[in-house]
Amino acid sequence: MKDTVEKLLSHRKTFFSRQGEDGLLAFVLSKIPDKTGWCVEFGAWDGKSESNTYYFISQQGYHGIMIEADPLKYNLLRENMNAYGAICVNAFVRPEGKNKLDNILSLTPIPKQFDLLSIDVDGDDYHIWQSLDKYQPKVVIIEINIRDKPGVKRINKPGSPVVRGNTSTPSMWGIAGYIGTSISSMTELAISKQYSLLANVHCNAIFVRNEYLNLYHDREVTPNEVFTYEGYRIGELSFDVMRSLGWRRIIEKSRRLRRLFSPLKYNPKL
Repeated sequence: MKDTVEKLLSHRKTFFSRQGEDGLLAFVLSKIPDKTGWCVEFGAWDGKSESNTYYFISQQGYHGIMIEADPLKYNLLRENMNAYGAICVNAFVRPEGKNKLDNILSLTPIPKQFDLLSIDVDGDDYHIWQSLDKYQPKVVIIEINIRDKPGVKRINKPGSPVVRGNTSTPSMWGIAGYIGTSISSMTELAISKQYSLLANVHCNAIFVRNEYLNLYHDREVTPNEVFTYEGYRIGELSFDVMRSLGWRRIIEKSRRLRRLFSPLKYNPKL
């Protein structure tokens, strides 16, 4: 199982995403036989910066539904998407009411079983996915709490943008990772919705519909098997964790951390 997890991660490649998510997603989608050519992303920001879907829309001919709440970023989103005919929506997606994702998508021609859903709203990600009833994306990439280790059960309080860990130090622009739902709690939600955990990339977990799991793994994988600990500094990792990750991944991890923290840059999307 470790081999298939590492094989998946070897396909990480950054086209427009933050940590190679879109390269991995390109591989994942290449294995799915009945693609529809549709994707959805929110918060879409400007549609391009650190986007999980822009590569598919701009270079793979995907139809996109791009949703962004901020009016200024929405204007940039429309400009960036104009050449590709993507449907842009200025809305704050909520778990209920008129801005429930089901209701927004019902106003578009997207099929019920579209290919890719990317959820990144720094808080209510869990509750928005939980509330999605009428649509069944084949692949879901969703933001998780990067600092919650496997086994930790944490669900972000509805309507609260930040969840703090057991620390007196405030979250630093989200980098410390006390935002959102743990990978274990998100996986429990996925299982209840007939999805299987596929991989973890930085602050995102990737899930696929159960019927596609055998395209990548020969059995269900656990959060402990896929968690990359990319929200942790080397000195915070135990020997057992480092041994389980393997020295090759530890070395690569240290390179990523140097790029991320030296120099430390403010990321307004976090």
